[in-house]
Amino acid sequence: MLVEKIQLDDNNPNVTLTTYVLDDSVELSAGKKRPAILICPGGAYLNCFDREGEPVALRFAAMGYHAFVLRYNVFMTESDDFSVVFEGKHLEKCDHSIYPAAIRDIAKAFVTIHDHAVEWLVDTDKIAICGFSAGGHNVLNYAVNYDKAVITDVFDSEKVKPAIVVASYPLSDYVYMKEFLKTQDDMAKNLFRIGNLSLFGKEEPTEEEFAKLSPNRLVTQTTPPTFLWATA
Repeated sequence: MLVEKIQLDDNNPNVTLTTYVLDDSVELSAGKKRPAILICPGGAYLNCFDREGEPVALRFAAMGYHAFVLRYNVFMTESDDFSVVFEGKHLEKCDHSIYPAAIRDIAKAFVTIHDHAVEWLVDTDKIAICGFSAGGHNVLNYAVNYDKAVITDVFDSEKVKPAIVVASYPLSDYVYMKEFLKTQDDMAKNLFRIGNLSLFGKEEPTEEEFAKLSPNRLVTQTTPPTFLWATA
């Protein structure tokens, strides 16, 4: 297996694509291209959780996929103390994490996989994306925007289309989430508020801004087949 960490953003060393590329084997694959899956961990757009990265990649690798873990632009660095989010403080925005940074990181990852497809034996018609929680929102947001100008004006449109989308307990509707949080405790409200600061650049976006990044309201005929799941 080729395990390699590739920096995707020249301005942010925390934005990386980690490869879990299966070795070619005369016994198993004999030069045949494999499907791939790009994994976006969750973390409220504040960080990227380890538990939704490598363990997921290894599970997919065991099923025969080339797997890739994307650590996209988020509010915090790996050295920041996550507990500050729950203290109710008002923090300064980080320009690097504001939309559309995170979906463009997905596009960068797609282009990187395409550019190495021959070397890694990737079937470029079968590249899926899988995200968890905020990462689930990221992949859904990408799924409704991969063919829009926000992506295609920057990246090769032939290299950015996902075959399928797996969204794991995603945030899919910010308008609904705003109403839901009125019944929640201060910890949840603080997490949402700083998550908004990361993605929108402000703690209290307008309803129009929330709607613009609510992918369940933006589905079209070109949105890839999507599997959503959650537990209770």
